[in-house]
Amino acid sequence: MAQADHFVRDTNLLHLTLWQVARISQPQPRHSPISFRNGTGHVRRCAGDGEVVVACRKPSTIGRSVARRGTGLHRGQPVTTAVTKRSAWALIRHEGRFLFTQRSATTSRPGQWCPPGGGVQSGELPEDACVREVREEVGLVVRVVEQVCEDGGFCYFLCELVRCPPVVVLAPRECSDFRWVEPGELLQLGAIMELARMQRVFLRLASPIRLEP
Repeated sequence: MAQADHFVRDTNLLHLTLWQVARISQPQPRHSPISFRNGTGHVRRCAGDGEVVVACRKPSTIGRSVARRGTGLHRGQPVTTAVTKRSAWALIRHEGRFLFTQRSATTSRPGQWCPPGGGVQSGELPEDACVREVREEVGLVVRVVEQVCEDGGFCYFLCELVRCPPVVVLAPRECSDFRWVEPGELLQLGAIMELARMQRVFLRLASPIRLEP
């Protein structure tokens, strides 16, 4: 009788083991990534198609992201996640010069010079964000002519004025000053935000920035 009980238990254990193996070997449903702010998370579990689901620890940044397997990640291992946030910037050309604004003291990079622009909102097209940011920051109405490039989430658009002559009205919380400058004179303004990117952008426009002010 005891041997029969052992046989039944062993058989049930074998069936359970085979069921677990079969379940693990089956393709798991693919999880779409959910974007969230930069934060530190832990690998929660492996998903299908060679992906690892990463969960953020902080309640203010709860979400899931997807990291590729094959990088030595394990369950519970700390992982730093990063989501590229896109921004749109207007290269407004007027009589051979471009509009640059100086960022105010309340912005993230106070005192630096850059074209009008800012972050792309959820569900917004970068070109629409470009037009909106110009209107909000300098009070101008522009039309996007073409996208010059996208460099690391920075989208640069060549724009033209809808109404001339331009009357710039600065938003004090965003900008403290403005100048119309030729690319070769840009460094005379002072510190340029994302200077390396600006060099690549103006090279595409065949208007290189002179490195010596």
